[in-house]
Amino acid sequence: MLVDVHCHLHLMRKHREALEKLKAEKIGCITHGLDPSSNRYVLELCKKERGVVYPSIGIHPRYAVNLSEEELEKELTFIEENSREIICIGEIGLDYYRITDKDNRRKEKEVFLKLLELAEKLEKPISVHSRGAEEEVIETLGSYDLEGFLHCFTGDPKLSLKTDFYFSIPTLILRNGKLRELVNILETERILLETDSPYLSPWRRIENSPVNIKLVLAEVSQIKGLDLNHLKKRIEENQSRIFGDEWFK
Repeated sequence: MLVDVHCHLHLMRKHREALEKLKAEKIGCITHGLDPSSNRYVLELCKKERGVVYPSIGIHPRYAVNLSEEELEKELTFIEENSREIICIGEIGLDYYRITDKDNRRKEKEVFLKLLELAEKLEKPISVHSRGAEEEVIETLGSYDLEGFLHCFTGDPKLSLKTDFYFSIPTLILRNGKLRELVNILETERILLETDSPYLSPWRRIENSPVNIKLVLAEVSQIKGLDLNHLKKRIEENQSRIFGDEWFK
């Protein structure tokens, strides 16, 4: 089964409609929490939609800067206590594009490091945000024994040569030359697909949907010069390798 490895169903206005389309198309999705509230929503939703929606919980850098030490420790404990229920830890990372204050950058980095330590302890893959901090994120990941993927990576494509992490290619590739260059550089064995729904829609003023990974698959197929079904099988093998076969049975 093909899987959108990074979306946010809790932010979608039409997530019920999106779920029905996923079931009809036999496509799965990994929906990501961003903060304590959405982490709990994600877990509850996935209990109701097993086999279609898979949960990932974490602390997005934009929310990390607002957590007190007590709130952070409580959330780290929550993630650990629910580790058997989640397919990966995310969304986590650094965002130097939106977060420019030095103190806030220091805070988000501290939270990121704690989450990396937790993921390493739990032996869970991670879903990583890196906007505006791509090189620093890749350097930081190199200090940990972790697997995972960089989501919607829009930094210098050549940075992909400095890490063994996977890269999830978003619907944004339909209108972004840098992502096309990234796909050209990457070996197929390091490619996953995502939509980041409800964001990054291929169409203006229309909410993105996880089922649109079909468009990403077709675009990557064209760039790589690979048969669509052959590429789909390779991507599914990548999914099983990073997350484990047991999730997609």
